[in-house]
Amino acid sequence: MNKIENGVYYKVTGTINKDTGGTITNPVLKIGLTGIERAQETGVYYCEYEVYTSESEYLGGYYFQKAWDAEKGVRIKNFTAPYDAELSGANAPEKQRGILAAQFGWSVDNVEMVADPVPETPAE
Repeated sequence: MNKIENGVYYKVTGTINKDTGGTITNPVLKIGLTGIERAQETGVYYCEYEVYTSESEYLGGYYFQKAWDAEKGVRIKNFTAPYDAELSGANAPEKQRGILAAQFGWSVDNVEMVADPVPETPAE
């Protein structure tokens, strides 16, 4: 089940190595930045992320995975990104798109931002 709730997710044209082995082609990712105030002091954002094998698995509420760094031979738990004073509510999704592209070695053009569907309100 996803735990990052920020209204957007990202569809990637590319591949990512799974921490459980294998590769996901065209994964879906969520990213959340934590410690904004701390980032102003330290100069870095603390980023948590979720990887899904497909858009249907993300939308279906399946459990997320993490990525594997094949060069270092380690699971990428979470990561940091340089602090950006221009990152604010209105432009945060676009800036996060760039953070994901930089972290995982994709072109920003291959990371598409998608708005989460609005949950239906139950009829009374």
